[in-house]
Amino acid sequence: MTRTVIVGGTAAGTTVAARLRRLDETAEIILYEKNEFVSSAVCGFPYYIGNVIRDAGMLRVQTARTLGEKFKMDVRTCSEVISISPQEKNLQVKNLKTGEIYSEHYDNLILATGTVQSIPANIDFEAPGIFTLRTVSDAEKINAFIGDKKGLTALVYGSGFAGVEIADNLQHRGINTVLVGRGPHALRHFDRDLSALIDLQIKVSRIRFLQETVIAKAGLSGDGTGRLEAVLSDGTVINPDFIVVATGNRPDSRLAEKAGIALNDNKTIRVDSRMRTSVPDVYAVGDVIEFCSFVSGMNQHIALAGPAYRQARVCADNIAGLKSSEYHGAQNTAVIKINDLTAAYTGMNTDQLEQLKKKRQGFDYVPLLVSGKSHAGFYPRSVPVIIKAFFDKKQGRLLGAQAIGGEGIDKRIDVLAGIIRARGTYQDLAEADFCYAPPFSAANDALNFLGFLADNYFRSLAVYILWDEVEKEIDSGNSKFTVLDVRETMETGFSSFKGAVNIPLGELRDRLDELPKNNTIAVTCAVGVRAYNAARILMQNGFNDVRVICGGMHLYRSLHWKPY
Repeated sequence: MTRTVIVGGTAAGTTVAARLRRLDETAEIILYEKNEFVSSAVCGFPYYIGNVIRDAGMLRVQTARTLGEKFKMDVRTCSEVISISPQEKNLQVKNLKTGEIYSEHYDNLILATGTVQSIPANIDFEAPGIFTLRTVSDAEKINAFIGDKKGLTALVYGSGFAGVEIADNLQHRGINTVLVGRGPHALRHFDRDLSALIDLQIKVSRIRFLQETVIAKAGLSGDGTGRLEAVLSDGTVINPDFIVVATGNRPDSRLAEKAGIALNDNKTIRVDSRMRTSVPDVYAVGDVIEFCSFVSGMNQHIALAGPAYRQARVCADNIAGLKSSEYHGAQNTAVIKINDLTAAYTGMNTDQLEQLKKKRQGFDYVPLLVSGKSHAGFYPRSVPVIIKAFFDKKQGRLLGAQAIGGEGIDKRIDVLAGIIRARGTYQDLAEADFCYAPPFSAANDALNFLGFLADNYFRSLAVYILWDEVEKEIDSGNSKFTVLDVRETMETGFSSFKGAVNIPLGELRDRLDELPKNNTIAVTCAVGVRAYNAARILMQNGFNDVRVICGGMHLYRSLHWKPY
């Protein structure tokens, strides 16, 4: 009988155990988890403290007892593995309830130790009212602290996915919320233009968002009142009723490092495509490992549940003898809800593509942005959809995409994720058949339009330019750069680019002599359709450098609107 020991009882660890049992009824399986609970729905914690999920029991996907009974395994909670002896194939385990330390033998060992939170040293976690949100117990403590109190103020430290979700849910619960983030924008994977719209939504949600700020010190105020005090890097002092720290995580590879298992430069555990580490019969899965990007082939660390589940399946397959099972990497697909806004991405962003451009000779890409509607505009409650995508310049292969808007953002990113996985191109978008009825989509979906934009580019029917490139040209005072706004004159009163020339599309053919033929003409309208039509007119009338501004004035106006 083969004994498999798993260290870590969250998503990856429990999935390995369940898959292995389905493949091998005779295997002896022991799972260690240092916390009280296994298999918790970590992603649901913000919604629990926001009172969207009312029952903490719903967050416990499995208990140690039910997991053990269902899959005939030995599940030991409150048990911390403190060392590994790979040559002897032994573990040292500490029972955290009794303090007892004992040895355990293994034939196969799986490290699913996940991440540990990066805890700032200048925050006094002994002070009442300062929390992290890593376990069900943490969520219950925060909920108990809030109770039925009214008029509370919360400070959330960290503007990544966890911090934004926590802040959004606390605000939803009626708690005045301050969000403090180190970076210039929330959710750093998004490009700057879409990040600006996400920041705007956070502020529109009445969350006070302090960007490019850190907490210099937090704890009890010291004035004898028992109040919390947070001193920010700019000297601002905030006295919240409680603080939730969500400053990110790092891979918990301490066990592996002590055992001499090879790590990467960022302290993730190095594995191959079968989840094997550098030590025989020791595997690793989940947030503690680094693996290749499916899109670029470069290594990356992605702490997401989806990849962890799939790695766990591959790991169990190989232990059970299904040697053809390999993990081919993830493309990094994620989604978040911020009040009524949905933001999602898949694949590579601009920063990553620029890195790849420096490393891979001959590689280049084209960014395109389309502004559309969630469903037919004539059907009630249609809302804007903005999609930004990146295509390989040589083959037109889709490399990544980001989208924000209301309903349907998740389904559109899922479609784009599928096209990336199939190594598809812009033609797959242009030709795709999407289901259509007015409540759900338009006859040509925003994804079709994205494909049309790319098709126009690759056929040299249009050249596109992004709004920030336009601003750079305007700010530089380039006299050879002209912005043409082809909206109706009454529309331009809301906003336009500085110095833009307004010639409505219907009048353009009769007023071509008002435009300098030797200039770069950047054409804009509301969303881009009229601008493309205008560009085709210009290009066939002797204008040799014409560009269409992606996203139009709807996007540009949103990017420059400030709620406070």
